[in-house]
Amino acid sequence: AYHEANRDKSNARSKAYYEANPDKTKAYSKAYSKANREKINARQKAYIKARCNRDPLFRLIRIFRKAVNQGFKSVGLKKDVKSLDCLGCSWEEFQDHIQSQFYDRAETGEKMTLKNHGLSGWHLDHIVPISSAKTKEDVIRLSHYTNFQPLWAEENLRKGSSFLDNDEQIA
Repeated sequence: AYHEANRDKSNARSKAYYEANPDKTKAYSKAYSKANREKINARQKAYIKARCNRDPLFRLIRIFRKAVNQGFKSVGLKKDVKSLDCLGCSWEEFQDHIQSQFYDRAETGEKMTLKNHGLSGWHLDHIVPISSAKTKEDVIRLSHYTNFQPLWAEENLRKGSSFLDNDEQIA
């Protein structure tokens, strides 16, 4: 309650203490992190889950970054490029690109939305599978936004790591 009522004063005092005792505060922080690793990880995991549930763009970014990381791992390399550089557009443009390809589920007429992205909804699919990459350049090329499309989960699982023929357009 005191901190909330006197936020500016309290923040100024904390900043002054840190500037006067940088080694002491860093040592304390390091010791706390080491002693409370599980607690910190659980809090971080809960934050990410909550943020993904309320922010579709954040979730899309996390899924894209994970796909790029897996692409680099599959060719035995450590990722040393920013995901956004691989993407070739802004995150907002990527979201718009994916949304522009949304289509209704044939069996039920269910519409794709940013809310039904997930295990039983739609998946973010590489048109040319990332698993076909052999080099760093391949991973970067296959991570370009133009190589992504939304596919309903069952279609994506059926497709696996194969290529769709140009004649086989998704409805």
